[in-house]
Amino acid sequence: MRLIALMFVFVSNIVQAAIEAPELSDREYRYLILPNSLKVLLISDPTTDKAAASMDVYVGTNNDPEGFPGLAHFLEHMLFLGTDQFPDAGEYQQFISDQGGSHNAFTAPEHTNYFFSLNPKALKPALDRFSRFFIAPTLDPTYVDREVNAVHSEYQSKLRDPARLSFEATKQGLNPDHPFAQFGAGNLSTLDKPGLLDALKTFYHNEYSANRMSLVVLGEESLDTLETWVRDRFIDIPDRQLAPSVISTPLFDTSRLPLVVQSQPATESRRLTLLFPISDTDAFQHHAPLQFIGHLLGHEGDNSLLAHLKAKGYANGLSAGEGLGMTESRSFSISVSLTPEGYTQRDQVIEEVFKTLRLIETDGLQAWRFDELKTVSDANFRFEEEADPQNLVTYLSEKLHSTPASELLTRGRILRSFDQALVKDMLSWLIPDQMLVRVTAPEVEPTETTQYYPTPIARFALENSRLARFRAARNQQSELVRLPAPNPFIQDPGKPIANTRKATIETQPRTVYFSDSAVGYILTENRYAQPRSDLYIRLRTPLAASSPEASIMSDLLADTLNEYFNSLSYEAALAGVGFSAQSSQSGMTLQFSGYHNSLILLVDSVLRALPIPLIDEPTWTRLRQLKAQQLARVQAQRPSSRLFDEVTAELMPFAYAQSELNDAFTAIDRSTFHQYQKAFFSGVHAEMFLHGPVSRSEGEEL
Repeated sequence: MRLIALMFVFVSNIVQAAIEAPELSDREYRYLILPNSLKVLLISDPTTDKAAASMDVYVGTNNDPEGFPGLAHFLEHMLFLGTDQFPDAGEYQQFISDQGGSHNAFTAPEHTNYFFSLNPKALKPALDRFSRFFIAPTLDPTYVDREVNAVHSEYQSKLRDPARLSFEATKQGLNPDHPFAQFGAGNLSTLDKPGLLDALKTFYHNEYSANRMSLVVLGEESLDTLETWVRDRFIDIPDRQLAPSVISTPLFDTSRLPLVVQSQPATESRRLTLLFPISDTDAFQHHAPLQFIGHLLGHEGDNSLLAHLKAKGYANGLSAGEGLGMTESRSFSISVSLTPEGYTQRDQVIEEVFKTLRLIETDGLQAWRFDELKTVSDANFRFEEEADPQNLVTYLSEKLHSTPASELLTRGRILRSFDQALVKDMLSWLIPDQMLVRVTAPEVEPTETTQYYPTPIARFALENSRLARFRAARNQQSELVRLPAPNPFIQDPGKPIANTRKATIETQPRTVYFSDSAVGYILTENRYAQPRSDLYIRLRTPLAASSPEASIMSDLLADTLNEYFNSLSYEAALAGVGFSAQSSQSGMTLQFSGYHNSLILLVDSVLRALPIPLIDEPTWTRLRQLKAQQLARVQAQRPSSRLFDEVTAELMPFAYAQSELNDAFTAIDRSTFHQYQKAFFSGVHAEMFLHGPVSRSEGEEL
C-alpha cells in the first residue's frame, strides 16, 4: 500500500494529509475546496490514454417537485443543450466526439452525475465547455418538446425490462411517503404539461448549487496545472448555500412490516428476496459488518446454506449483502434464485435462512473469519490495476460528498478490524417481524397492477401462522448447515514483481510439454508487476459439435463442470482466483486466472478430479431447468437480436439453428447425457497455455 501526501486546500489554507493508494499506482491526487464551496479532486496521470471529468450533483429524483415527477431527469437532458459561451445545442457533443471521446449522464434518487472522457490533449477546451453547464445553461425552450419525448422514449424502452418491472414491484413494499417509492423517470403524462419550463428553471436555481456539487478531473498534466484550469473555470458556479438535501422520512414503514409483495416476472424465473431495514453503517465501512454477515450467509462451499438448498432441489443461487438504501435509510438483502420446487417450498427456504442467521450469531462471530476477508481486501487493493479514467472519476465524484478525502480510495474496500458488537447489532435487525418478503414467480396470482411500469402484483401482510414459524426458526440453530472452514486458497500473494519496467517480455510462447494426448505452452510476462497468472486448457474432441444434440450436451457438460466445482471455485474466487468451464465447437475450455500461488493450488485440485463423476438426478433436473430457461429466453428475443446466430448457423459447418437446438434439447435425458459425458473425456486432446510471471519449470510442472 502506498501513502501519498494529499493536499487539502481551503481557499488559501493548505493541510497535509495522507491518502492510501494501490501499491502499483503512479497517479497523484489533490483535494480542494474552492471559495464557492465546490469540492474538487484532481488526479494527475502522465501516462493516461484518456482524460476524464465528472461532476456529481447531490440532487436526484428524490428532489422532484410535486406535480412534476421526472423533472430532475429532464433537467439532466436539458443541461447538455447549450450554454452562454457555447449556445449551439450540439457543440459539446460534437467536440467530445471529434476528440475520440464519449459523454453521458445519469439521474439517480440522490445524485445526478455528468461525465466525459476524451483525448488527453483536449482536456482544457473540454473543461471550458463542461463548466458552463453549471454556471449558465441556456435551458433553451426550443428543445423542451424534443427532450420530453426523449425522456418518454427512455421510459417506454423499459416497459418490458425484467429488472425494471421487478424493481417497480419492490417499490410497492416501501414507505409510500418516501420519494424513492414514487415515479422518477418521467414520461409524457408527468412532464408534457403547462408550466414545465418555469418549473425546470425554478428547480435548477433551487436545487443546483456549488456547495451541493463535487468535481473530479483526471488528466496527464501536473496537479498544479489541473488546479489552475479548474479554479479558472469552475469558480463561477453560484454558491446558493443550500442546505444538504436530507429526507427524514424512512424508506421502510416498519408499522407495515412484515409485508409480502409478490409479482409475475416478464421471464420464466423465480426469486425470493428478504429485505430488512437496518441502521446506518456508513461510518463503520472499515469494519464491514454487512460484508461479514453476507459472506457467511451467502457462502457457496460444502455444507453451506446454498449447498443445502441445492441438495433439496430448492435453489440455484443465493446472495446476501447491503440492499436498497438511501443516505438516511439502509437495508440488508437476502436473495435466493428458486427452482419450481423451491417456489412451492419457499417458506421452508425462509426458515432455513433464519436458522442460518442464528447459527452465525452463535458460532460465526470469530475474528479469524474477518481476517480472511481482510487479507483478500488488502491484496486486491495493493495489486489493483489502474482503473478506467471515466469510471474512476464518476465513482469518486459521488463518494466525495460524504467520504473524507484521505479515505476516498479505501473506504468500503480496505478492512481494518473485527467489531463483534457491531456485527451482533446488525444481526439483531434481521428478524421476521421487520422484513419485506419479495416473491417473483409465474405462478403468482396478482390482485393489482402497478401504474407506470405495468407489473402484476399482490400485496398482503404476512399471516400470523407463517410469522410464528419464522420466529421459531430465528431462534433455532440450523443442524444441517455448517459455517465455512478456513479457506486454503487465501494466501498472501507476495510482493510486486521486481524490476518489471525493465523486464524482457517474451513475444512467442514456448513449448514446455508435448505428448500424443497433450501439448503445453508458456509465455513469461511480468511487466505489470502483478503476481497473477492465467492458464487456459482446451479439451479438443470432434464429438463436441458433431450434431445439434452434441452441441447441447457440450453446453450441459460445461454447466455440470461449473456446478461440480462450484464449492471449490467459490472458495478460490474469494481469494482472487477464478475458474470457469465453457463449451465450444471444438470441445471445452477450462480457464483459470488470479494470484499465482493460489492458482497453482486450484489447478491441481481441478485436474486431479477429472473426469468428474456422473451427474445425480436432482442436479440433472435443476441444470436441465436452467438450460430450458436459457433456450426460452433466446427464443423470445427480437428477430434482430437472433440474426447473428441464425447467419452463423447457415455459414458455419458445426453451428446449428435455434430451432434445431430446441428440438435436440427435448430429446436429451440423463442417460443420454451420461453416455456423452463418458465419450467426451475418453477421447480429448489437451492444449494448455500458461501466461504470467512464470518460469519454465513451473510450466512443466503444471
